[in-house]
Amino acid sequence: MMEQNRLDTFIFYITLFLAVFGLIAIYSASITISEKYYNNSFYFLQRQFIYLILAFALGYLIYQVNLLTLVKASLLMYLFINLLLVLTLLFGVSVNGSRRWINLIFFKLQASELLKLNFILLLPYFISLKKINLDSIKSFTGILLILFIPCFFVMLEPDLGTCVVLSLTIFSVLFLSGSKKSYFVILICLAILVLSLAILYSPYRLQRIIAFLDPWKNQFSSGYQLTQALIAYGRGDFLGLGLGASVQKLFFLPEAHTDFILAIIAEEQGFFGLSLLFLVYIALLGLIFYKGYIASICENHIESILCYTAGCYFFWQIAISIGVNLGLLPTKGLTLPFVSYGGSSLLVNYCIIILVLKVGFRKEEY
Repeated sequence: MMEQNRLDTFIFYITLFLAVFGLIAIYSASITISEKYYNNSFYFLQRQFIYLILAFALGYLIYQVNLLTLVKASLLMYLFINLLLVLTLLFGVSVNGSRRWINLIFFKLQASELLKLNFILLLPYFISLKKINLDSIKSFTGILLILFIPCFFVMLEPDLGTCVVLSLTIFSVLFLSGSKKSYFVILICLAILVLSLAILYSPYRLQRIIAFLDPWKNQFSSGYQLTQALIAYGRGDFLGLGLGASVQKLFFLPEAHTDFILAIIAEEQGFFGLSLLFLVYIALLGLIFYKGYIASICENHIESILCYTAGCYFFWQIAISIGVNLGLLPTKGLTLPFVSYGGSSLLVNYCIIILVLKVGFRKEEY
């Protein structure tokens, strides 16, 4: 069994490596757009660095609070975030047709990112602390209803990507927690129905599906972003063009420093660099799930569920982001954890890692 301190050290330094790697990738991908719109080639790099410092400071504060206290406070946090989501819909800042941010003068708060952090604590709260009977259809339906209320608000922003990630995380954790498998057949059918309606009744989503099926047919319209990303992968070949040598970031590929940063990394670092990044992510996920497994052996059920929830969340966020970038999934705005530009995302992801680091192997009494 791996010693806890060594396990935590590995997790911390892997996330630190990803953050530093992200700073380099963000600077390289955003230098042109920063110079054009802000007359400062370091604009996005400086902001991401500030967010990283804030993430460490916030993480340190969270680390000082008892984990059980945080889990118990998750229900109050849940109510507060639902209020923020409603305020976002009413008074939020609209960017590219989506109303996802609340302007707080110094930065824009994305309430849906806070929801991800809340779910990491809320699922252990219901499953382990309140010991919800997941075999009971009434209890199972009740917990799903509570969890999907904020997802409905997020869908209205609209932010289908976050809804999909959170829904898959919920399904995965409930499945791992021993819920009746027959329930998931109904859930999958309902999810397909809701997803289909969300696509059919939103023209831009339907266009993305059409572009995904044949991006080159629509390469100058709905398939533009995906085809430009695929060109970046082709240009990168095995070893890449070299750091800073990307051509696609020169206003060819939209959102090059956020949702599609992986394509720029592939163009500059090639298949080799991309493979190393994937291996780092696999190592991080493996260590988080391993910590959850050890916690379950020690009968620390709250800690175990927390680790599994964090692991499932990171897995789906990473998998979908990579799938979109590679053209394996329809285009959707999702950041690559710790690497893509985004203050709210970076803060929340590091807070989740801090929660994982707080998990101990000693048997606790609740």
